[in-house]
Amino acid sequence: MDLDFNTFKKWFERDEEKWAWTVFAAILAAGFGAISHWVVFEYDLFFMVHAGGEILGGQGIQKTDRWSHTIAGTPWYNFQWLTTVFYYLVSKLAPNYAAFSTLRSIFIASWMFNLFWIARKASGRGLHTWLITLFVGGFWYIVCNFRLQMRADLIATYINSWLLLVLLSDDLKPRTKRIISLALIWIWANIHTGTVPLGIMLFCAHTWFANDLAGPARIKERLLWVACGSLVWLLTPIGPNIFEVIGKNVLEYDYEFTRNPDLQPFRLHLLRYNHGGYAISFWFFHTLFIGFAGWFFWRRQELLPPQYRNKGFVVLVGAALIYLCVNKIRGIHYSMVFFLPITAAYLAHYLKKDEE
Repeated sequence: MDLDFNTFKKWFERDEEKWAWTVFAAILAAGFGAISHWVVFEYDLFFMVHAGGEILGGQGIQKTDRWSHTIAGTPWYNFQWLTTVFYYLVSKLAPNYAAFSTLRSIFIASWMFNLFWIARKASGRGLHTWLITLFVGGFWYIVCNFRLQMRADLIATYINSWLLLVLLSDDLKPRTKRIISLALIWIWANIHTGTVPLGIMLFCAHTWFANDLAGPARIKERLLWVACGSLVWLLTPIGPNIFEVIGKNVLEYDYEFTRNPDLQPFRLHLLRYNHGGYAISFWFFHTLFIGFAGWFFWRRQELLPPQYRNKGFVVLVGAALIYLCVNKIRGIHYSMVFFLPITAAYLAHYLKKDEE
């Protein structure tokens, strides 16, 4: 029996394992996309399709309210303009918004596939990697599912996974990573300018703590890259007006008035099942687990991917994302994706021990 198991384990060390795992991960991701093929319910789609139609109709990107009877003519900036154009084109593919159900499945399947690759980069290869892929598929989908809505944030979530994949890459040179990351952030800024600060924070923190830019002699270069990452936020048709948008929609907006749990700060009543508490509970206990895993890796950083061995990077971005979730529970999926390499590396450490 031991000989058979050892022979079985050795197969995972062969070159064919990578391609077999890729097919396995793709099929699993497609499965999660399939179960996400439900009828659209998001009311945002109606105004987004209308806004996209106006832009393509020659009226330009909206900067004033042209639709409301009571506040017509007041400033209103379409900070999701590229998404609205894209959604307008999608709406023409099938009647009754049916094409959006398929689009949701495609985005979720692609997002899950990226998460599997992020987990693999942190866990290496072997039988344990396949087990971790199954765990990530189930656990991350349960926790994040309530936020995978057919809104601009879904595309931003997908871009965020690509951004982390680029930063985790061992094949790309540091300068190439930063150039590709800036391009992704620019696309993100035009998809959903309101959430792009999350991508900017990830890029700037990763760049500031990058090993190739370490030391006082490289501080000017670090500052230059961080400045470029920050300025990308302004490279949209909205420009500096984004600060007004953020002020009204984030700082002044009364989320309590909406009665929508995922728009409210974290409170214990959100853990109830009728408020999607199962997902928020899993996120809560996963966050506690990350604190424990972080303590474990504090002295054993060699088990982490190289990009996550810098304590400053992990603590800075991780603490900011946890704070975001506590204040706006809708940020759970960004927090979960950022901590995925730590979870995968921790599980891989103990699963490898079991294999031995």
